[in-house]
Amino acid sequence: RFQTTPLKPLTLASLGRVFCDSSVFASMFDRRYYVLQQRCLLHPLLSLHGRSASEGRVQAPGFQSDADTNAAVKRVVFEVDGVARRAGQRQLLLAILGRDVNKDLALQGLFSDIRIKFEKEFRPRPGFFLEGHVVLADGFFTKHDDCFHVIDLSHPPRWPSSDRLLFGQRSRRAPLGCKRRRTTPSPTDSFTSFLEEEEGLIAGQQASAMFGGLLALSELTALEEWREIEEEREEDQDEEDLKDVLAVLEPEVSDGAATAGGGSETNEKENRSGGEEGRGRRPQGKRDSGKMEVKIQQDRDSPDPMAWVIVTECHFNEREDVELLGEMLATFESQDEYPSGFVFLGSFSSTISGGEDVYSAGFNALFDLLTSRFPLFVSRCHFVFVPGPDDPSFARESLPRLPLTPPFTSDFQQRIEKAVPASKGKIFFTTSPCRLRHFTSSMVFFRHDVFKALSRDALLTGGRNKETEGQTSVDADIVDLLYNTVVGQAHLCPITADHRLLKHRDQSLGLFPMPDLVFLCDKSAPPVIKKDPRNPDEFIFANANASFRKTKSFFIYEMATHQLTKYFVPSSGVAK
Repeated sequence: RFQTTPLKPLTLASLGRVFCDSSVFASMFDRRYYVLQQRCLLHPLLSLHGRSASEGRVQAPGFQSDADTNAAVKRVVFEVDGVARRAGQRQLLLAILGRDVNKDLALQGLFSDIRIKFEKEFRPRPGFFLEGHVVLADGFFTKHDDCFHVIDLSHPPRWPSSDRLLFGQRSRRAPLGCKRRRTTPSPTDSFTSFLEEEEGLIAGQQASAMFGGLLALSELTALEEWREIEEEREEDQDEEDLKDVLAVLEPEVSDGAATAGGGSETNEKENRSGGEEGRGRRPQGKRDSGKMEVKIQQDRDSPDPMAWVIVTECHFNEREDVELLGEMLATFESQDEYPSGFVFLGSFSSTISGGEDVYSAGFNALFDLLTSRFPLFVSRCHFVFVPGPDDPSFARESLPRLPLTPPFTSDFQQRIEKAVPASKGKIFFTTSPCRLRHFTSSMVFFRHDVFKALSRDALLTGGRNKETEGQTSVDADIVDLLYNTVVGQAHLCPITADHRLLKHRDQSLGLFPMPDLVFLCDKSAPPVIKKDPRNPDEFIFANANASFRKTKSFFIYEMATHQLTKYFVPSSGVAK
């Protein structure tokens, strides 16, 4: 029998598609350019429009770095479409690095481009420079040609804490030199003060939309208050732990209670981390917030809402990995600590061959471990699985990478929710990158070999000046290249010519606003945990390049202290 019901036509916009038309390319470049243009507007040492060109002639050669905060004169940034082509005048151009119709390197604007030449003293700043990157080029024009002679090339600089979503006490601790971005270009608008980034509703909603949906201003305020209550509760718990330690000590050593307490704290660190690394304790004493004191009665075994555990490259089909994971969970259980959640970064199988049965067997081993030995973790903690390049997913070579396909994960999720009903809604198979928002903290996790992709397509590679800054190790140079490129372009994988990048999903890889934690699992780059020591509220950039079995280590991100620490699994009961 034939079906007489007419088929409803579907448009390309309603389908999840990989290919796109030229308009998507244009919107992608426009969005990237606009984001970095806003970053220049937020920088106190740069001035985009509204300044006379004469200010640009009195600058010292080269671009002023972020560390040069005492610079008396701002640099004036010009765009390619509005630059004055006066010979001999030093100018700083904001443009897209690309090619003209003759395939020569050029600085591109929205409507025009300028061919460039590099001077003999040209030295690019640290980072990779690819076709399609938004750059700041310092140079001049000459009378002999129409080229822009480049002396210095850098990524748009980022002023600390200028593009982050900060509320409550964290916003009051923000650097005073940071400019606030306004959502309207009109300086005479009466609602300008209401629409400022750190105090307004619209900008806050736009920033929160990147991490789990829109939030009203009252909801953001409630999250901040909840976070402060949890921080006070943990500080009270630290005081109680200290009193318990002092009660065990002998009376004659009571005068050295502070020293003894510090020693016992060190021993606790060594016992927990297997003697390798210790977990940073929070400052003692209760914070005087000037508000009504709120006491929360909570079970000692309840999950710690201020901590997330990060595990990289745990192969569930390998017995040693599963046993090592069991030792890690047993360490948490022995300390009566249940974190808010666990983030597992793929790949989750040591081999890509074998089919569905071999891959599903790994998740079956994980199911047996969690339900038989650690059911409390399943019922109280969240489990987030971020796919890797070798995990089965639709168009797995594409970026952003889609979640694991349901045939490999649905059975695991259904069985674990049936065995532990309290785990329903706490197991997530996400995309890569994955964005998490917990209270007012935002985190991004990305599993991809970013350094390998950038070094393959780089047009120019910059580095430190060994003569003035001294010699550095190879690992430090690689970290500088990766860090300056990712942060400078406000993008997790700033490549444009790669066919794997889904252009209509490019905004999901953006880093504007900047989250509190950017965690990469890049096996082509050395491990690093990088944070600005001068700005305690600045974001953390981290990379892990080895598997869980090889390093026997994991990471804990504590939101209360904004610290990311690496720990090692105790080696007492780990299978060889």
